[in-house]
Amino acid sequence: GSDRVFCIGGMILQPRKSFPILRKRCENLSNPVITYFGYGSNLNSEDWKQFCSNEGFESKGLREICKARLPNYSLIFHQDSISRKGGVADIVEMEGKCVYGALFEMDAHAREAMDEKEGVRFNTYQPIWIEVRTFEDEIVKALTYVTTTRKRKNHFVAPTEEYVDLIRIGLLERGLPTENLDFASRGENFV
Repeated sequence: GSDRVFCIGGMILQPRKSFPILRKRCENLSNPVITYFGYGSNLNSEDWKQFCSNEGFESKGLREICKARLPNYSLIFHQDSISRKGGVADIVEMEGKCVYGALFEMDAHAREAMDEKEGVRFNTYQPIWIEVRTFEDEIVKALTYVTTTRKRKNHFVAPTEEYVDLIRIGLLERGLPTENLDFASRGENFV
């Protein structure tokens, strides 16, 4: 499929387009690296490290590449989380909107941890492939996670201030705008 990576001449390449940003030395062929787009609490490195520590995973397999944006999508809160005690971030297609985040290299061990963090086995979030843009205007195919239809509510679910602050810190650390987060966390963009 188009989500596979290949090791050619000691470099890992993703199919279709092989931007320099997607190249990485093959350290271990049994642990390939994919590109991941983080937009919510996963922008907060402390939150990621804490999750990994609590759940017995290593956090080092997720390494930031650069900040990025996902055009024609909107941040939205329409899923309730027991562990976060309120709404959690999701993205939905919405013409003219934009979701800010970051691209990361994610090895197979980090992917396993991320699947666990996102509740994939419980059908909470599901991984999908999207095309994001770097701030150098390169289009990059990346994996991200979205709420499953089963968990999505048809109404706004208010996030806690603590959860919104996790995302806000991640955005501010990268010099990314927080207006979309503010708008979404008040339910003002709910469709």
